Amino acid sequence: MGPQLKVVERSRTATMLCAASGTPDPEITWFKDFLPIDTHTHGRIKQLRS
Repeated sequence: MGPQLKVVERSRTATMLCAASGTPDPEITWFKDFLPIDTHTHGRIKQLRS
């Protein structure tokens, strides 16, 4: 499965899931408006590892 477009109304919450495994650990990159999101500094984005 490849990237998919998700449209969310302003002020609504969106939940996006991604499962990946491998050695070395894969890196996941999220995009908004076709630009990568910096998940380390943006206070409204939570990236959880399981």
